Amino acid sequence: MKQFHIRSSIPGRVRWDLPGLIDSPPLARAIERAFSVFDGINSVHANPVSGRLLLEYQKSLSLRDFEDLLERMLVSFEAEGHEAELIAEDEEKNPLLRLLLHPPEHRRLTRKAITIAFLDRLFEVVPPALIGGAIDIVIRGPNSYFGRLGLPTIKLQLLALGAIGAVIWSVDAVMNYHHTVSTTELSTTIQRDLRIEVYRHLQGLDIGQIEEKAVSDWLFVLQNDIDRVETFIEDGIDPIITILTNGLIVGVTFLSVSPTLAAVQLLSIPGLYLVTTTLLKPIRKQQVVAHTDQKRLSALLHGNVAGMSTIASFASQQAESVRVENVSAESKSTTQRMNVIRAAYIPAIKMVAGASFLTTLCYGGMLAERGAMSVASLNLMGQSSIKLLTALARLGVSLEQYQRMMVSLGRVNKLLERQPQVVSGQIPMTQHHAAADITFNNVVFGYEPDRPLLRGLSLHFPAGKTTGVVGSTGTGKTTILKLLSRFYDIQSGSIAVGGVDIREFCLDSLRESISIVPQQIFLFSGTVRDNIAYAKPESSMDVVETAAHIAKADDFIAMLPNGYDTLVGEGGVKLSGGQQQRLAIARTVLADRPILLFDEATSAMDYETEAAIQRSLRNVTAGRTTIVVAHRLSTVRNADLIYVLDEGQLREQGRHEELLLAGGIYAGLWRLQTGEAYHDHSPSFPA
Repeated sequence: MKQFHIRSSIPGRVRWDLPGLIDSPPLARAIERAFSVFDGINSVHANPVSGRLLLEYQKSLSLRDFEDLLERMLVSFEAEGHEAELIAEDEEKNPLLRLLLHPPEHRRLTRKAITIAFLDRLFEVVPPALIGGAIDIVIRGPNSYFGRLGLPTIKLQLLALGAIGAVIWSVDAVMNYHHTVSTTELSTTIQRDLRIEVYRHLQGLDIGQIEEKAVSDWLFVLQNDIDRVETFIEDGIDPIITILTNGLIVGVTFLSVSPTLAAVQLLSIPGLYLVTTTLLKPIRKQQVVAHTDQKRLSALLHGNVAGMSTIASFASQQAESVRVENVSAESKSTTQRMNVIRAAYIPAIKMVAGASFLTTLCYGGMLAERGAMSVASLNLMGQSSIKLLTALARLGVSLEQYQRMMVSLGRVNKLLERQPQVVSGQIPMTQHHAAADITFNNVVFGYEPDRPLLRGLSLHFPAGKTTGVVGSTGTGKTTILKLLSRFYDIQSGSIAVGGVDIREFCLDSLRESISIVPQQIFLFSGTVRDNIAYAKPESSMDVVETAAHIAKADDFIAMLPNGYDTLVGEGGVKLSGGQQQRLAIARTVLADRPILLFDEATSAMDYETEAAIQRSLRNVTAGRTTIVVAHRLSTVRNADLIYVLDEGQLREQGRHEELLLAGGIYAGLWRLQTGEAYHDHSPSFPA
């Protein structure tokens, strides 16, 4: 019997009802992971609140394949019993305490902040004590506490009480100032250190691990989650200290005035414990679910804003509006369910605390009526109970914030626990190594291990020569450059530079020997000069201008409003594709490294500019091992050697003229691009 059924279905989109998915975020995550790697899937969203699975896929695919996969997933998940997941590990380790106490600076600031906060909150007893003292003076006159100190008149006693109150209030104001300063110092220090730690760790992960998630997912952790930790430390810890301080004050007051009444107050503790344990767990569980939907909505909005021009060009504004509306509705549903549970928490706390206050009022009044307690003492106890009630109400908010913060801190720690799979070697890569041959020996690699892209590929890149790599889309050309840079590690075979497996080289020294112009150019949000001199920021202006001239970028730079000081915008949005590529080439030229990698480096340029750049680069590439990946064959026609790949395997190799005469794949690509067959006297690009 199937554990799911179709709720709605149109070509390319299906929504299932999965009863077993309700209240099971681990199952939702497992389903999304399994479907996200399935070829032809456009999007997948499993909602553990509604118990529904929405799948958008290519219309050419069979729905039956997805149903089989889903059925196997449900059976496997039920057998393995994954329900015990959901951040239980974080609760045991208490990462907040580790964060507050582990670095010496954090421990010092935490002790300072808590001590000052505790002393500041001790002054909470001042107003009730002053009111109690005034009542005692007015009612008992010479027999009051101040009267027994030798002050004969009520006026003198009240003036003395006021003077003491003024001094205490002034000290309280100073303590309150230092309380705020010390708390914000602690929270902002932790925010800074945690963000730096997470960013540095993120930089150390493999490129493959970074590419597993959308940029918005990483930014959510770096910004939203860390900000939530900072907010809790600044605003959420104080109510906990307040409740502890007020509890101490109330306890001391009740025990000193009426131990019997103090014992009665202990009856409220089981009620507080029951409310806390009953409601906080489902609140935290729903926060995990709500975060998943919020993150999905954030990723959708991020992608749509970045791709607004594409949306407009396809006139898809209405369709995208519907997508945003649907995802927003699902996010609202999960958030509202969380808020419904959360809304019950504070009233429940107030009910228990209110019962404690009424007990003090009624039972204490009876004691005062019998003369077992003074009216001033009853007032002091009543006022203290109200303070405790207010603190308990704030504690409810603080504990709810604590749950939200723990979910965020759990995600931060999960990121920090991730370890790179590409492990650095120990051998420093020297100029001697970098100036030697590069060899791929029987390399097998796939971005998914069970689907190899390169199948036993063996290539030889001669030292100091320029080698071209061509082939149709998806044959693994760019992958060769990524593997050489160790953005990924191969499954089998070896890649060697100078006879040494690159896995034995120190990772930083390997990459410091390589300059790459990637297929997707990224420019930093700074000036033209900053981007050209990125590898060597201390470079003189003459060196920067020389690199720009070699890349044929100096002409368009001269026409920019501020020349080399012109801001390029985020990602270089103020420049055309060809201009971005020329700056990237200039950046590579200035880096001056022994191994040069060009991945479609001139694809956005016209043929005339490309030919001019090739002429300029001839002196730069001389004596350097250069690998040029290209679709446009004119880019590699002057290479010393050209490899032709097809389906992850080497099909042809040779120089341009040799490959044309062979009449194989390369010759066919040449005819497609030029519209003519090869002749010995055919024109060539200028040398």
